[in-house]
Amino acid sequence: MRIFQVDTFTRRRFTGNPATVVLDAERLEDDVLQGIAREFSQAEVAFVLPPTGADHDFAVRFFNARKEAPFVGHATIAVHAVLLACGMRGLGACRQRSGTGILGVTAMRETQAADSGAPAADSLSFIEFLQSPPELDRPLPLKTTLRVAEALGLAGAKLHETLPARIARKGGARLLIPVDARHALEDLTPHADTLLALGKELGAEGFFVFAFARDARGA
Repeated sequence: MRIFQVDTFTRRRFTGNPATVVLDAERLEDDVLQGIAREFSQAEVAFVLPPTGADHDFAVRFFNARKEAPFVGHATIAVHAVLLACGMRGLGACRQRSGTGILGVTAMRETQAADSGAPAADSLSFIEFLQSPPELDRPLPLKTTLRVAEALGLAGAKLHETLPARIARKGGARLLIPVDARHALEDLTPHADTLLALGKELGAEGFFVFAFARDARGA
């Protein structure tokens, strides 16, 4: 069994979003997979498994310290970075089967920017995949949204004026909370215990606070 620790969405080690990738675990039972995931409680663990049909190239199962998840985006990126590094897949597209179905994942390479501090010959892996849109629940009542905002340390006045908070379902359930400006994201002071309680109450596994970013042209 081979285990890799990967930081996604970053060019610097020990930053970004961590994930653990495990190869050669196809003979292990589910309780062993869950036990391995508990050893890496700071990150999701992705187990790369052989294909079970002709419609995909390999399968991936995702576990966190508590349970199995149908799909994890940043761990998928970690999986394909590891497969590239180990010579187990090439550039271009391949098909991954996980709990949400079969997903096309494309791998590319690009020379690192000169200002990254790395030698010019080094290269980065770029992993891209497209998902179908999630299912959106009905907008959250304003009273409940304000409770979530308070738990995030977010003033109610900074919530978006017209876009409601609502739960998006795609494998898991995440509460999307739009705010009126990007600077509001910098002022968040989340209260973890309160958010955990709200997540159980609402059936949400996470809280995604976001703002629309516009470029210099206002586009």
